[in-house]
Amino acid sequence: MAAQVGKDGFISFGSSSSGGTTGTTEKPTYIDTWSLNSEVNLADVTAFGAYSHAYLPTVRAWTATAGGTLDLASTEQQSVALLGMAQSTAIQYPLWLHMHDSTGKWIGKALLTSIAINSQVADKVGVTYSFQGTSGLAYV
Repeated sequence: MAAQVGKDGFISFGSSSSGGTTGTTEKPTYIDTWSLNSEVNLADVTAFGAYSHAYLPTVRAWTATAGGTLDLASTEQQSVALLGMAQSTAIQYPLWLHMHDSTGKWIGKALLTSIAINSQVADKVGVTYSFQGTSGLAYV
């Protein structure tokens, strides 16, 4: 596998809160970082008298974050930031975490769990979106 350069990556998400599977390749403006964390939960199945723990895998879980500069003039950021902050319940979005422009992306559905906006006098207004996966995660 050839090395990947992060400068070509981006995140995109469905503008609908329905959690549909159709997506977009529209890049939210000024989003310059994303991360994906995956885990497998384990059940301890150690028998009495055993000298070592034994585990079996159970369910998988994943989370994602995206961050950059807040740009409410961007339709893509507006749909997440404004809608996400106005709702009383979490909103499910289809997410696409692109490793580069043409191919190679992680796909899954996720709930928007938090939005953090920060502002400093001598810097840009930053934003971080956090998501909790609600479906399987696929790489295509």
